[in-house]
Amino acid sequence: MKVRILLCDDEAIQRSALKYSVTRLADLPLSIEEVQEAVHGKQALELMQSFRPDIVFLDLRMPVMGGLEAAKLITEQYPEVQIVILTAYDEFNFAQEAIKVGVRDYLLKPASEADLQRVLKKLMCQVIDRQEKARMLESLKKRLAEARPYIQLEYISDLLNGTWVDEAAIDQRRDFLGLEMHPELVMLLELDEPGQFGKGQSETERQLLKEQIRLIIKQETRSFPALISRLGGERLAILLNSPDSSMTDRERLVWVISVAERIRIRINQETGQSVSIGLGRSYGEPRGLHQSHQDAQKALRFKFVLGCNHTIHIDDIDISQVRSAEYPYDLESKVSESLRLGDEQSARDALKALVNALCLQGWEHPETVRWRVLELFVILARSAAEGGADPDQLSECNLQYLESLQSVGTLSEMHGAILQAGDRLLELVLNVRNMRHQRLIMRATQYMQEHFNQALSLEDLARVVYLSPFYFSHIFKEEMGMTFIEYLTSLRINEAKRLLRDTLLAVGTIAEQVGYNDVNYFSRVFKKVVGMTPSQFRDKNARLNEV
Repeated sequence: MKVRILLCDDEAIQRSALKYSVTRLADLPLSIEEVQEAVHGKQALELMQSFRPDIVFLDLRMPVMGGLEAAKLITEQYPEVQIVILTAYDEFNFAQEAIKVGVRDYLLKPASEADLQRVLKKLMCQVIDRQEKARMLESLKKRLAEARPYIQLEYISDLLNGTWVDEAAIDQRRDFLGLEMHPELVMLLELDEPGQFGKGQSETERQLLKEQIRLIIKQETRSFPALISRLGGERLAILLNSPDSSMTDRERLVWVISVAERIRIRINQETGQSVSIGLGRSYGEPRGLHQSHQDAQKALRFKFVLGCNHTIHIDDIDISQVRSAEYPYDLESKVSESLRLGDEQSARDALKALVNALCLQGWEHPETVRWRVLELFVILARSAAEGGADPDQLSECNLQYLESLQSVGTLSEMHGAILQAGDRLLELVLNVRNMRHQRLIMRATQYMQEHFNQALSLEDLARVVYLSPFYFSHIFKEEMGMTFIEYLTSLRINEAKRLLRDTLLAVGTIAEQVGYNDVNYFSRVFKKVVGMTPSQFRDKNARLNEV
């Protein structure tokens, strides 16, 4: 760093001597860039603007304008300048007066090199300190300017989320941003079909498109106060003040809808990208921005019902018609069960009721509905697999409908897609159900014929054919016309009848051989099925053989 020095003295010899002494001094904190001269205080003042010295030496007594008067004026206009008074009078009263007008030091003429070096060292240190502080301040101002977008984002975030508590601090941020007043309402803009947005584009192209949309919004809101902020994903927030504070609520509503429509239409025309816009109410004070934001979010979610490319004000929505309830797990179980069993009408009815319930309950949270419907499809696909659907056809169906369900944008589209998927899964189950059931039951009955004399339960047979007991019981009765127990009983009783006819084994022994450990229970079952006791059956058949 270097310093500039101005020497002001009406005597040329004094000026020359002082300049010579100053320029030949060594071991100073700063080097001297330039030294200029003035013959009186007025000329010194005139040089201040163009030369901008760091240190000024002023003779106390000069014509036109003396040193004290010049020092006072220089200090008032250039408070950062270091001033030294040169005087031939060593007077205490003068020193006091000089200090009052801002003089940093004074030297008695003629000044010795030691005194001159002492004073310059002290003043140069002060210049260094001032320049360092000035650089730091400039750096802080630059950083503050660079941080302005982030301060604005923080301001917007606090207003939208209602996280600020200090009204004075939020007002100071508003003033820093150059806003005359806080925004009064929130507009949320969302690019439609976020899953498809920017498809095939580079990240640079996507960001350019978003910036183009931001500039369109900025142009459409240039005639009234507005703050624009990206919220992440495909959303932007626009915080507005109406152009006329005397507007009625109705006039403000018409105005904000017209602004939103202009933005929506222009974005569509200039970029080819459709957007949906949600509008909140005006609550008239900063804390109301949080509620206005929630209004706008709720309004924007309603595009799930209306479809994309709409402007939706919170007052357009009839909240009273929305029902809230727990997830209908009972309907989900009924759909799954009916699909496994191939019960066509029951499956369709239950699925329709389930999807209707989901859509009515969840329009405010479309992503939740979307994921629940996707989960439902996975459950249905698993039920279809359990119901016997062909794996290859089921895999193809899964891929097709999972993609379609992820891309739907409205409730009606989702409603139709899941019902269509359910019909296809049911068709896959029905196509193979009969043939598969016949094979499974044939395997089960063969196993029963080979093991009927053992302890055999429904669960045992279900494991043999890899089905759940409930499902196995259902298809067994459907294919055989009787329950598992009825068929097992018939096998055991038929074998018991053969043994009673063809052998002399005791009834208790026969009971054990056909799978009954309790002879009394065997007798009761035998009589219920045959109409007589085992002994009566043997006696009757013995008489027939004699005849």
